[in-house]
Amino acid sequence: MKLLYLPLLLLPLAGYSQSTKLEISLAQQVLPAAGSAFHFDKLVDARPDRTSIGSVHRGLDNHLVPATLGGSLETELTPMLRQALPAGPATRPLVVRIYTLAVHETITAMSETGSAEVEMDFLEATGPDTYRLLLSVSELVEGKGLDVTSKHPDNIRRALQQGLQRLAAAVPPASAPTLTWAQVLAGEEGALPRFPVQTQPLQRGIYRSFEEFRQNAPTLTAGPFELQRKTRKGAQWAGTEEVEAWYLHLSDDQPRRLVRGAWGLSDGQNAYIFFQGRYLPLQAADKYYSFTGHRQPDLNNVVAGAVVGGLMGAALATSGTNQPQAYELRLASGRVATSLQPVGADGFAAAADTAAIYLYRRADAGPAAPLRVLVDGKEAGQLGPGQYLAFSWRDKRRDMAICVQGEQEKCHTFMPLFGTATFLACAPGDGAVAPTVQPVAAKEGLFQLKHIKAREKRPVN
Repeated sequence: MKLLYLPLLLLPLAGYSQSTKLEISLAQQVLPAAGSAFHFDKLVDARPDRTSIGSVHRGLDNHLVPATLGGSLETELTPMLRQALPAGPATRPLVVRIYTLAVHETITAMSETGSAEVEMDFLEATGPDTYRLLLSVSELVEGKGLDVTSKHPDNIRRALQQGLQRLAAAVPPASAPTLTWAQVLAGEEGALPRFPVQTQPLQRGIYRSFEEFRQNAPTLTAGPFELQRKTRKGAQWAGTEEVEAWYLHLSDDQPRRLVRGAWGLSDGQNAYIFFQGRYLPLQAADKYYSFTGHRQPDLNNVVAGAVVGGLMGAALATSGTNQPQAYELRLASGRVATSLQPVGADGFAAAADTAAIYLYRRADAGPAAPLRVLVDGKEAGQLGPGQYLAFSWRDKRRDMAICVQGEQEKCHTFMPLFGTATFLACAPGDGAVAPTVQPVAAKEGLFQLKHIKAREKRPVN
């Protein structure tokens, strides 16, 4: 934890004032009995990033906001897993270890698609501190229709159900890794294996499918090819490029032809995905690859452009699409997901691996005595009327605890959003009432902090 200088983060956040989050509850979801030889015993949250479970579209302008579970992973999934894996006279205890639980939405002018993705392991105890890995699964469920956001709870349920069905049908492995409980908690020897594209030198060639890319096995069937690199124009595209791919020496009257119909390609040094009509370079990152494409068209602009028509309508429909957008290619499923990480030279100061947290107290909020503020049990400052404190947080697997102390103490434990800011309003209470710490919308928090800054700059008469 460290203090942040407010103007570096606050001013660029104005463009993100709509940002909030959507909480997804699984309380109403019911899993049928899986017919397994096991009963549910423990759940292990092995996700490397617990800050959100993806992004969804909200509001009339369909802006992206983070999606989170309504409670912890254990709170949300345990009732469902107990329904699906009840204890019986001959069942054996089962540990369920979750590596990924994510939702995603793709919205165009003509359709909406929502999906849920789950990666998990099943383990059974074989001794006081030994566990055998039974099965690792990766499940992807998709659904189309109107308001796909409301269907995410059911999509998550279906993905879990598919994984449990695979467990019920699986043949017990003849040999399997044996882990200690510490190794289970650490996520060792689990989830999906690393794929050849992650472990071997890249093979030069053209990928006809995602599976060819994952297996590092491009099929080059139409002759040699070459790549022509094109630097993107515009300050917002600084440091990025795309490529054109050409088949060579096809015939005397057709010496070259654009490579069409491919999933992607590799020059032996870098891999490229064909996305939005372009070949874009992929960057490796643990369980996914990232790349920078164009922002998707705003649906309101698309509709308005169709109404206006002509060149003006076309310009309106595509407005904003010449801006960079980060995407992630999931290796488990081949799904391309929109990333919430802003890219380009837009001055956004909070990095994807940093959460900015602002705790403020209004000038008219109760007694004048300052409150003592602690973060993770360590004193972080004093908060008086009309003041704020700014913190950063980098741990995506552990909740942040902020406590304020007056005559009584109040603590607020939460997982902040990364790559953006979280605003918390503090009211001091009095001798009979404990202080309060409440999350507020970014628009409200931004307004209050600007108001505090303005008061600080007023001359003293």
